[in-house]
Amino acid sequence: MDTLLKPGTFSRWVVCSLYLLIIGIPLVYSKGLLGNYQIPKLLLFWGLFSPAASFTVVLFFLRSRLYTEGDPFKLLKSPMSILLLLQIGSVILSTILSVNPHVSWYGSGARGIGTLTMISLIALYWVITGSAYRMEQAVGIIKVFVVTGTVVSLYGILQKFMPAQVGFVASFGDRIYSTMGNPEFLANLLLYPLFMNAGLFLYTKRNAGKIAYASMFMITLLAIILTYTRGAWLGVVAGMVVFSILYIRGAVERSGRRLLWIRIAAVTLVLVITVVASLWALGLKDGLIERASDPFSGKVRLLLWRDTLSLVKQSPVVGSGHEAFRVAFTPLKSAQLARLEQGLNYDNPHNNYLAFLANYGIIGLAVYAAIILLAAGYILKMVAERPSPGYTALATALGASFAAVMAHNLTNFDILPTYVYFYLFLGLVEIMRRVQDGSTLPDDDVEAAGMPWRRLFADLSGLALIFLLIAYISFNGVSVYRTYMCSRYIKLAENETAMLRYENALQYGKQAMEYLPSYGRGWYSLSQYSYNLAGLRAGGERDELLRSAVKYAGRAQVNYDNSESLLNLTAVCYHRLGDYDKAMEYYVQSVSQDPNYAVNLANLAAMLMQRGEYGQALTLLERAVYVSPGYIRAHVLRGTAGLNAGNMALAEEEAGFLSKNAPHDNGARIFFKDLKRISSVR
Repeated sequence: MDTLLKPGTFSRWVVCSLYLLIIGIPLVYSKGLLGNYQIPKLLLFWGLFSPAASFTVVLFFLRSRLYTEGDPFKLLKSPMSILLLLQIGSVILSTILSVNPHVSWYGSGARGIGTLTMISLIALYWVITGSAYRMEQAVGIIKVFVVTGTVVSLYGILQKFMPAQVGFVASFGDRIYSTMGNPEFLANLLLYPLFMNAGLFLYTKRNAGKIAYASMFMITLLAIILTYTRGAWLGVVAGMVVFSILYIRGAVERSGRRLLWIRIAAVTLVLVITVVASLWALGLKDGLIERASDPFSGKVRLLLWRDTLSLVKQSPVVGSGHEAFRVAFTPLKSAQLARLEQGLNYDNPHNNYLAFLANYGIIGLAVYAAIILLAAGYILKMVAERPSPGYTALATALGASFAAVMAHNLTNFDILPTYVYFYLFLGLVEIMRRVQDGSTLPDDDVEAAGMPWRRLFADLSGLALIFLLIAYISFNGVSVYRTYMCSRYIKLAENETAMLRYENALQYGKQAMEYLPSYGRGWYSLSQYSYNLAGLRAGGERDELLRSAVKYAGRAQVNYDNSESLLNLTAVCYHRLGDYDKAMEYYVQSVSQDPNYAVNLANLAAMLMQRGEYGQALTLLERAVYVSPGYIRAHVLRGTAGLNAGNMALAEEEAGFLSKNAPHDNGARIFFKDLKRISSVR
């Protein structure tokens, strides 16, 4: 028992949990994308974070009594700790003042990073710095990073060259996404271990180790290339430049300048030739050139950033709210952006710095920038002082990784796995800084400090701590179980929906919400199941299902960020129930929430046309056909509205479009008959 309660034992438990986080968060996944793929990662995070954080608290409790000379918060008093506490404050403030506090608190439908989860992600910094404090522990963590990156990379490479064997769904064309659900996220995650491999290559003295790290570097680099993510390619270049500058600066003093430059030139030449030859041999050259020269995504990003600045102007100081970007941004999205990427609403501006500005305001962005600058300063100081060649190599690698990720963040945004890596990375930098400064804590027996472990937990504060930690772990355990059961039944419901068995889907959906009644996305799914089943029923049973769909949509509205779809579904239900005033009310709300959703615009226009308000209907339909040029129903309604408003030129224009693009559409056929009838009368 004495051994189990040594600080060193608690430290090893926490470090093992961190190893599992680094390995497990990227690797665990479901084949569904985005929201579905995120759930197992979220469950694993909470399952591992809960005991790791608890062990860290106990470790802090022990050390604060043994090694801090009466100052229990000495271990937390560092510049990085203060900045991260300020970041937590900005997250809490943005949640309180959010445009939708429920979404901020529980997390958006696609990302699921609620306020407590975000605070826990930031707390990973204290978990790692409170448990690991020796150089060999830092090296061990770096090795786990690179091995995990290699495994994730290998799976992504298999997606490219053996898609059928690994069940690859080409949702992003030829771009691989491995276990990360999106090529951008995969590339961002792999930038961390990429240059760590280079650092370990220089750190190790064994030839076998050098061959292994060089091979893992090439595998990880190939996977990043196969994501076809230009922002990540920019990150690789930035990382290579930083690595070269920092390494040369230190190496020049240890060897002759001419010999050094010859070595660097030779290594660089071999690396470039190897990469180019490999890409050529694998038949990837043309695809890379095509992706690099594609102007579309660049144009989309520029419009997205411009529209995000319009959002920032509404709440520049504290932002629109944690996780609330989609709710706040959708009404402000321009028609030009909506036309380029039809039917897509963003939950992030695809720029991490703009994301912090939009979500947390100037306060949040300033704190985030200060964290980045402080970490960069620590790394530069570690490299400059050069206590040993091996230490300098690893510090240089951390600097290159950090530069690569920060460069990619100009076109990317963080999600759960990349947040995990970011805050663990900050902790890793802090550990190496402490090693350099000699400000580490001893890893010896408690009795060496003159206080047996029994006395540490004998008083009321020690007993209260144990009780609270047990309660905390139990609460999180129940939450993980409930979330797992909810996601399990939702998955079953989705499978039944795919086979058009809506009644079974409805039952599974109800069971899911018994476990997690705060899950807005689940209520939305339940509303859809009820609506779909209503289409197969008649009379009173149909009306009851439609009313249930309205009720479920109302439950979802409280904490779900896809409000325009919810409002449109509610309006359609009221329309089918014959309550046209209510339908009109919800159609108007839906269009005000998303003025570029062509389906909503067409539905509201159809209601206005029933009332004879053709002018207003045409205004809506003009926007609908602009943002979604191929939406046939909008063209049919626009032609019909023009015909009834006496605008024959517009009617003839739409008739020409429909004759060419949808001559057999039922709505188009009716429109053709009406046009022919009225034209013959004239």
